[in-house]
Amino acid sequence: MTTARDTAWLQLRDVRVRFGTADVEPVVSIDELRLEKGEFLGLAGESGAGKTTIGLTILGLTRYAGAQVSGSIRLAGEELLSMPKRRLRQLRGSTMTLVPQNPAAAFNPVLPVGVTVRRALRLHGCTRAEARRRAEAGLERVGLPAAHLARHPHQLSGGQLQRVAIALASALGTRLLIADEPTSSLDVRTQAQICTLLTELRAEHGTAVLFISHDLALLAKLCDRIAVLHRGRVIEDRPAADLVTAPRAERTRQLLAAAPRLGGLPVSGARDGHGEGHDGEDREGADSGCDDGCDGCDDGCDDGCDDGCDDGKNGRDDEEAADGA
Repeated sequence: MTTARDTAWLQLRDVRVRFGTADVEPVVSIDELRLEKGEFLGLAGESGAGKTTIGLTILGLTRYAGAQVSGSIRLAGEELLSMPKRRLRQLRGSTMTLVPQNPAAAFNPVLPVGVTVRRALRLHGCTRAEARRRAEAGLERVGLPAAHLARHPHQLSGGQLQRVAIALASALGTRLLIADEPTSSLDVRTQAQICTLLTELRAEHGTAVLFISHDLALLAKLCDRIAVLHRGRVIEDRPAADLVTAPRAERTRQLLAAAPRLGGLPVSGARDGHGEGHDGEDREGADSGCDDGCDGCDDGCDDGCDDGCDDGKNGRDDEEAADGA
């Protein structure tokens, strides 16, 4: 008999991830984990619990680090672990997308972010003109001016780079977003903006979100369900409200006890009383882009670099310009 658990949109069963020989202890041992369309699933746990490894394994990326993966991971009925690499590459971006913890790692440091965004869109079937239009619309959607596409990663703050990554996911219409600690280094104001963007993605595209974090208070506000990991195993998987009000596992109680509290209530992402990050990286002044010392290069990037990288002196497209950089 087929049950709802057997027909989940994303389903992990008996997944074991090992680095090294087959006889070593797996770093991840997931008996079952499921995610429905449009659902927000929080994946919580201390550092080293295996949260990021699960996300990368779903995307088929741990194989490039030499991991041995067994079990079953099915997305919309398709088995991902035995899927040909070409088909898996097609799904990455168009159907499932990663927003990494360090957004700078997702962008080539020598290219304007717009080249990276447009290139991804063209790889998934957009024409040159459509890729440009979607890239500009995507940035405006996340509250950034289209001119930021001409800037290099070092000219944008961490929060701005996260928004560019989410803009790309929105432009691609991704159905599964794996967000790996997307707010961990951001101030409270920018953290709220990122969470709002993820909620809008769900409303517009029916996007399911696997939200990886150690912040249970944040997950309780944002997610429908929370799965708690400890040493690579799911020790608790319940509706978010039930889990934070009546945790069953001792490790869950410890994580909740470690959360910042204000008036007896958990405070999500609290760092200070003014809503600014611990390093001030995304304060209001940073929203304008790079610092004052960068004004000179900014004009050059907006007027020259974008045209040079996008069109090229000889009419080269994004990919040729990127390869030649």
